Amino acid sequence: MIKSFKWYIQRLSAMSPMEIPYRLRQAVSQKLGRYKQWQPAEEITLEKVWNGNGTPEELQNIASKLPFSPSAEIIKTFPKQWKTQCLEEAEHLLRHEFTFFAFENFPFGETIDWNRDYSTGKTVPQG
Repeated sequence: MIKSFKWYIQRLSAMSPMEIPYRLRQAVSQKLGRYKQWQPAEEITLEKVWNGNGTPEELQNIASKLPFSPSAEIIKTFPKQWKTQCLEEAEHLLRHEFTFFAFENFPFGETIDWNRDYSTGKTVPQG
């Protein structure tokens, strides 16, 4: 559906002065991104990382295509409380206990039912 010119004028008038260049840059990058020739990412198997064989150094070898990955020396400088918190969060995630909206480490079960509204307990049929 193509929006009317009037809609665009109203939307533009509702934007803050800081939002306008942001939205413009976002729209241009979306258009240009469609034509970009993306390089294929190097493969690292999830099994290798899961089994603990993916050391920080090995992951850094492919880091040019990944976000920043700190070395073991840098990780040693992180505060103990932060590392403890990260490990606790990871344990919750592995047990399918998620925190978002009104949920605080809510147990979603062994298999997540994507058709279920966990706040009401209702499941809707697929389709």
